[in-house]
Amino acid sequence: MEYRRLGKSDLMVSEVSFGGHQTGGYKGKFEVSLEERVEIIQRGLDLGITYFDTTIEPEAQSLSAVFERMGGKPDGITIAGMYTHYKNNHDVIEGIEDKVRESIDKRYEWFGPVDVFNLCGNGFPYSRERTLRAIDALQEARAQGKVKHFGFSTHTMQYALKMIENHPEFCLIMFPFNVVLPRVAEILFPIAKAHDVAVVDMKAMAARGLFDLDVDPGKYGEGITLPIGAIKWVLQHPEVSCTIPAMNSIAEVEENVRASGPPMTEEEQRMMEAVQLAFEHKVSTDSDWYFYRDWTRRLYGEEEVKVEDNPFD
Repeated sequence: MEYRRLGKSDLMVSEVSFGGHQTGGYKGKFEVSLEERVEIIQRGLDLGITYFDTTIEPEAQSLSAVFERMGGKPDGITIAGMYTHYKNNHDVIEGIEDKVRESIDKRYEWFGPVDVFNLCGNGFPYSRERTLRAIDALQEARAQGKVKHFGFSTHTMQYALKMIENHPEFCLIMFPFNVVLPRVAEILFPIAKAHDVAVVDMKAMAARGLFDLDVDPGKYGEGITLPIGAIKWVLQHPEVSCTIPAMNSIAEVEENVRASGPPMTEEEQRMMEAVQLAFEHKVSTDSDWYFYRDWTRRLYGEEEVKVEDNPFD
């Protein structure tokens, strides 16, 4: 496993790490038992994974239960928590501090001091007042020893750039980036690098959309797989500190970790070029895929997010 610096936090994290949402289930619908999760997490630790994203509270609780079953939280790992309701339109400015404090307290109860606590702004336009109030709660929690570093997550480019440029308190941004969203690197990465803000990559496999494209990895050589190719493609960008794919089996952990270290081969590069062509064809011809087309516009900053919009809930 290779390790990379997590922006201005100076933490070193595994470049392939555990993601949220589907790691143990989404919206509390866990796909694996606690015993299976213990085996999966232990295998990841054995292979050098050190960064664990816990986006929603049920998966944070599940990870806490795993560590308890293992005899305690392992040393040397990085836990990232998140206040997900920050993205909701009905989450008004008044009272935002108390809501952030409550979310932090739950993570602190489960893990002790949280290494990174993120604000999720996926479906909400940027608000300076709202952000400053949330930062007050984060600063207070840090003074109390509950949180060490701050970050944020978003699916909209305008929000990302304003947060980075206006708030030096944040050490990382979680943002979708993958082989079918290559322009994110051109738009976002130079700004993040200039401000020493780490990029934590999510959606490396386009929310599993890559698996629905007409691309056969077997055509490109033995041992070549879409997950490995997709993760290698992301990791070839040095601005990315880590990528956090969901992993629900030991086999998925072992496959994804194989992407760490070796550069992309010519065959893998050709496969990823085929993925890009297949995606472009799909989003322009298949009405069921038009949402991907609209999604990319927001990710590239080509479509402004309005207060009444909340496309990602």
